[in-house]
Amino acid sequence: SAINKGADGYEMKDVEPQQLIETIRRVMNGEKMIHPKAQDVFETVSQKPHYTNKLSKREIEVLREMVKGKTNKEIAETLFVSEKTIKTHVSHIFSKLQVSDRTQAAIYAMENKLI
Repeated sequence: SAINKGADGYEMKDVEPQQLIETIRRVMNGEKMIHPKAQDVFETVSQKPHYTNKLSKREIEVLREMVKGKTNKEIAETLFVSEKTIKTHVSHIFSKLQVSDRTQAAIYAMENKLI
C-alpha cells in the first residue's frame, strides 16, 4: 500500500478543506494520518488475490480513467464510447476485482500496479 511504501498520510479527494488542512498539519508534526474509509479499503484490498490478467485491455483503460477521478460520462467521451458501455465495463471491473466501489477499485489498481 501507499502507507507501506512510506506515505505518512492518505486523504480522500472529497474530504472537507478544513479536514485536509488538519491532516497535513498533523502529518507535518510526525503523525501518520489515514482517512478511515481509506484504511478499510487498504485492509480489504491487501487481503485480495491479484486479478491482473482477468481484466481486458479496455477494462484497464477504463480503470485508468476511473483512478483519475473521471465520471462515467467523462470516460465515455475520452474513449469514444457510450456511457452505457462504460457502466458495463465498470460493473465488470468491480466484479473481477471483487470490489464494491470506485475508491476500492482505484486503490486496488494502484496497489497492484495495474495503471
